[in-house]
Amino acid sequence: MFLPRFKVYHENLNTYYLDIPKLVTFLKNDLFNGYIQIKTEGREFLVFFEMGEILKCLNVTENHIEEIPYKEIIEQLHYNEYLNLYFLPEETTFFWANIAHATLLYPNLSSEFTDPIRLLNKLKKESLTGFVEIVMPPEKGYIYLQEGNVIGTSSSWNEWEFKPEDNEIPVIITKIEKAIFNVYKVERKVEATSNDLFQEVLDFFSVYMSILEENIGKKQFSILLRQQAIEKAEKYPFLDPFAGEFEYKEGIINLWSDISIAELAEGLKELCLEIAKKIKLLPSQKEKLEGLKENYKELIKKLNLFPLFNNKG
Repeated sequence: MFLPRFKVYHENLNTYYLDIPKLVTFLKNDLFNGYIQIKTEGREFLVFFEMGEILKCLNVTENHIEEIPYKEIIEQLHYNEYLNLYFLPEETTFFWANIAHATLLYPNLSSEFTDPIRLLNKLKKESLTGFVEIVMPPEKGYIYLQEGNVIGTSSSWNEWEFKPEDNEIPVIITKIEKAIFNVYKVERKVEATSNDLFQEVLDFFSVYMSILEENIGKKQFSILLRQQAIEKAEKYPFLDPFAGEFEYKEGIINLWSDISIAELAEGLKELCLEIAKKIKLLPSQKEKLEGLKENYKELIKKLNLFPLFNNKG
């Protein structure tokens, strides 16, 4: 499984001296976005984290990649292997955790007939989540896209260091003389709702919205929700009422979109803040908000949701 070289957190830690469960607990409290790589004889384990929560664990050998439970990794360690930790850019963890599932979308496109700029523009319009492999022996390069946006590049001449955004693309283009382009699509095989933290965020905002709804009634709340969702849709596309990815109904949020926890929390926080500004809270609803604050105090602290409880109305 190929990954670029990301920013190092720690490298070459011998597992003989490490208490890995305690390390994982530390990373959870630190809201770590990145992955652990544990090298063993003939294989490696990869553990991906998003905001401190384990997202996916992979067992990687030369010929096979399989998803395995975290506890199986612990059971299989010999405590004399080497562990590395790397940061991942925020809101891209799902991409890197699922890159092993990439499928070939457009194979063997020759530079003789394919203009790289036009190809990249086409993939942007298609909102591709995936990457372009550029083969020009002895060199090779990659351009990574998430929902049509270039999130970074890596290349052999940069020793596979991950270069964020599209700053390196002009350099890549100038190097292309005779090349083959392979375009891969990355699909998220992990359902977002299987992540405990993701579900906790949904549950919290479901209750929060239901409290606001009780305060002004379903009809008025529905109007406010739709108005504010439209206003926030450009920044948070999953909120777009016309996209059919987000729904609040009968006190429950339903979501049909693969997004990061950070995007989910920030999008719903901004949405609810705008709605709350337009509502004068009744004493009974203020009391319910205090109860919500107590029940989810750890989540509120972790995701900085305190502004949701500053409504003085």
